[in-house]
Amino acid sequence: MTDQIDPAIEERLRAALQDESGLLPPAPSTTPPHLAEALPTIATTSGPVTTGYDAFYEAHRDELYRALALTLADRDLATEAVDRSLGNAFTTWRRTSKLDDPRTKVFHAGYEWARKRQGKGGRGVSGFRLEWETDETNADIISTLRGLPTEQRAVLVARHYMGWDAAASAAALG
Repeated sequence: MTDQIDPAIEERLRAALQDESGLLPPAPSTTPPHLAEALPTIATTSGPVTTGYDAFYEAHRDELYRALALTLADRDLATEAVDRSLGNAFTTWRRTSKLDDPRTKVFHAGYEWARKRQGKGGRGVSGFRLEWETDETNADIISTLRGLPTEQRAVLVARHYMGWDAAASAAALG
């Protein structure tokens, strides 16, 4: 496969990523058991630091999971990557929350961790590869996504699913 995507397929892919028309995996149905309990708060003179983080977690965990699952094509790896990166964001929330879009840092941390786990072969570690939704209308899009290197899928997801501009995409992808 060449590095160029057919412009017609790219446009349909862009639209499919924006309206979530069956291309994205469903978010995990439950919160992971180790996160089911209330997150601890850190007592400070200014009050607990989890309030903003909790809202961020609730608002963006599923979105970040879907973005990583689509990018990595491995649900288990994406789940672990997003949970690890959100855990890291919790410990550095005061700094992370000051970013223009904290999602870029969380995505970057999860993406880099997962890519290290995948190794140079680019294959997932869990064996539970992402099963793409297949129907006649999306077959060419799915085929195109499957054929893209992880780095190209990451750019498409960052730009068209997450809606980041070039600078934010670059920050998220390193």
